[in-house]
Amino acid sequence: MDVDEVCSRHEILDLISEYTLSNDRAEWERMDRIWADDAVMLVPGVGVGRYDGRETIMSRYRSLAARAKQAESARDEGKTAMTFSRHHLTSTRLSFLDSSHAVGVSYYFVITDVGYDHSGCYEDRFTRTAGRWLISERKTLVEHVASESFYGFLRAAAAQNNKQ
Repeated sequence: MDVDEVCSRHEILDLISEYTLSNDRAEWERMDRIWADDAVMLVPGVGVGRYDGRETIMSRYRSLAARAKQAESARDEGKTAMTFSRHHLTSTRLSFLDSSHAVGVSYYFVITDVGYDHSGCYEDRFTRTAGRWLISERKTLVEHVASESFYGFLRAAAAQNNKQ
């Protein structure tokens, strides 16, 4: 492993963390900077499931549609409104395809007012563009949803993803 790869690893790990922090804090201007212009976001088993391009991805976040769906799901299950969400990254494996392309898998789990809420993994592709690493593709797999989850609507996605 050379110095460039070590630096790239740190930059990509910061990029992955930036996603979780920006998402939890609704800091959309910060999140906007982590995606390649032609990025793709895949969320199998959940709603539309595919978002093409940075602008489309960010309009999803800025519209707060996912948060509205989460609130509706919680209400349907007789829960009060969720007051906080924290995405935690655990194991991450990065592999470099060349000096400008890498792939990675990161496990995540989410803590909300109920404690452990749901978990899964991110399967990512990264591209170095103009000297910066960006997410070019993110596939979010939901693999487990707690019975008390504020995201009950994700149970179907977890069941679908676990069959594959």
